[in-house]
Amino acid sequence: MDLLGTGGTWYRGCTHTHTTNSDGELTPQEVVTAYKAAGFDFLFITDHDRITDPAPLQGQGILLIPGAEYWWPFPDEKVDYHLVALGPQRDPAILPNKAASIQEAIDVIRATGAMVVLAHPYWCGLVHHQMIGIERIIGLEVYNHVCEVEVMRGYSRPHWDELLAAGKQLYGLAADDAHWRGDRDSVGSWITVRADDLTPAAILDSIRKGLFYASSGPVIHDLRMEDHHLIVNCSPARAVNFMGRHSSGCTYHNDNGPITEIRHPMRGNERYLRVEVVGEDGTIAWSNPVYIEGIAK
Repeated sequence: MDLLGTGGTWYRGCTHTHTTNSDGELTPQEVVTAYKAAGFDFLFITDHDRITDPAPLQGQGILLIPGAEYWWPFPDEKVDYHLVALGPQRDPAILPNKAASIQEAIDVIRATGAMVVLAHPYWCGLVHHQMIGIERIIGLEVYNHVCEVEVMRGYSRPHWDELLAAGKQLYGLAADDAHWRGDRDSVGSWITVRADDLTPAAILDSIRKGLFYASSGPVIHDLRMEDHHLIVNCSPARAVNFMGRHSSGCTYHNDNGPITEIRHPMRGNERYLRVEVVGEDGTIAWSNPVYIEGIAK
């Protein structure tokens, strides 16, 4: 069973970046030019509390899809939630009051037709009890590049694992969140989507179905289940990690040279596994969770 889909084409894209329409240092046109030059196929510009209209920026060899980033304070515990909206058809008719609950905010954003992603939970200071009650988001940012290069709070792997272990079914995305302050906060992470064609509808549909992986460097060529083994084919790696609920995973190291394929046998106690491919330079690619019970049935 091919877990990343079959057919179609792989497209690389950014799901979180900013321009001078909010707090970025480059204009929308300059941002489009930068991602096109870096070889990206699609781009969500996600300025704060507004949609930057992609229509005037189309036709330059990179697909623009509407997006935005919204935030809500959680004053009782002195943290904020940041929410990335992918594919909104309009700005929310009534932006949720900042005193509204996070769930009310999510539901208002979803009413615009958008998928909602929880942005950089480690950077926000969120802990388990502040996330476990959230419903109707598609996933979270397992890696946020600007949060890592600026304050070393870019990786949210434990946050993701705790929620998965508690039964939440969430995708993991990697995103730049570039503000273009210097030359280190951009083109550092992305998602790679398998889609039938390079159109907003096809890209959004594949994201909704989880037909993508996140990366800050490595490539996952294939992920499949075969004869009670979870098999990954990837670019040369120094380690491949199979991360499951609590201690049900395993890690493989390149003791005999770079790894390009691992066949991981199922032990029978896994509820899910997600794969991490660690490149020879330390960068990582993350698969979405594979729910073993569902495959077994």
